[in-house]
Amino acid sequence: MKQIVVLGAGGYAQEVAWIIDDINARSPTWELLGYVDPANPHKKGQILYGRTVLGGFEVAATLPSKVCFACGIGRPASRRTESAAAEAHGWQPAALVHPSVIIARQVGIGEGTIIGAGSIVAPNAQIGRHCAINLHVSVGHDSTLGDFCVLSPGVRISGHAQLGAESFVGANASVYVRRRMGRGATLGANSFLVTDLAAEASALGIPAVPFARSTGAGTCTVQESKQS
Repeated sequence: MKQIVVLGAGGYAQEVAWIIDDINARSPTWELLGYVDPANPHKKGQILYGRTVLGGFEVAATLPSKVCFACGIGRPASRRTESAAAEAHGWQPAALVHPSVIIARQVGIGEGTIIGAGSIVAPNAQIGRHCAINLHVSVGHDSTLGDFCVLSPGVRISGHAQLGAESFVGANASVYVRRRMGRGATLGANSFLVTDLAAEASALGIPAVPFARSTGAGTCTVQESKQS
């Protein structure tokens, strides 16, 4: 079995541990060593979903040289930062797909990408590195997801849509056919994007209306909204 750690120690990190458990239940593949969370040193030693928070990247010296990692962090920018740090330590990114996921032929899935239970990936979809595709997400045919995209539970991406790197789509939101989200763009929960969304822009509503520029993952402050 390959040894693996999960980056982060929050709710999504525990969902990643769940995916690993379900993969192992079907075919023993991974030995989950625990969580590595440099952003929350106070969590060291805590038990989450039956595994221990080992600490931050200082634990690298105590881990096997060929350890793998999966990023359990829900913010696109933080996924990029922590994944780059893990790779700098020589850790290998692992792509994890829950056994219940339905994947068509001619689909590309980048290293480090995680796909949660109940999701569907249609023909010719191309998913970048270190993406987080949560529960019950559908990724349409011929669509493209850039690196570090985060799709929250219930998201619907229609065919030929293009999401730039580090895009964030909130829970139960939808992106219409052939629409584009620029790098770092955010679509709020329960929204329906029927126009293109510029890089770093945020949009909310049905139909989704741009209302702020934000580098956050899924949220804009009231002040940002008033300034837009």
